[in-house]
Amino acid sequence: MKKYQIGQIICVICIAFFMFTQIRIPKESGANFEVVSQTTIAKVDTSTLQQQDNLEIKQFLSLNPEEYESIVYYKDTDAMKASEFVIVKFKNSDQANQFRNSIDQRIENQQKVFDGYIEDQASLLKQSIVDIQGNYALYAVLPNAKEVDETFLSVI
Repeated sequence: MKKYQIGQIICVICIAFFMFTQIRIPKESGANFEVVSQTTIAKVDTSTLQQQDNLEIKQFLSLNPEEYESIVYYKDTDAMKASEFVIVKFKNSDQANQFRNSIDQRIENQQKVFDGYIEDQASLLKQSIVDIQGNYALYAVLPNAKEVDETFLSVI
C-alpha cells in the first residue's frame, strides 16, 4: 500500500512539474513584425537615434541580420550617448541564447567605455532591458526603457 501511495505522489509531482514548465515557457507570437516594431518605436524619442543597417548591426551587436527573420536597430547619432534599442524576431527559439550572449557582450563593452567617464550614460546602461519572449526580443538602453518594454509586451 505504501509503494502505491509513493507512486501516486511521484506522478502528481511529475505532472505538476510538467505543467509548470509549460506555463513558464513563453509561447511564440504570431504578431506581425512591422506592427510590433512600429508600435514599440512610437514610444521612443527617435530625434537623436538613427536606424542602423545590416553592416552596423554586425559591427556594433555582433549579430548577423540574415540569420534572423526580422531585426531593427536604432543607435544614438552621438558617440557619447549609450542610447540604442533592438527589436528582433527569431526564425527559431534556438536563436534566443545567441542573441542574449551578443547583447550581454554589447552591454559589457559599453559599460567599459562609459564607466568613470560619462556617469549618466553608465547609469543608463545599468538600467538597460533585455526582454526575450518566445520568438521576439527587445534590447533597450533608453531613459524610458520600461515603458518601451511594456509597449513591446503588449503587442507581441
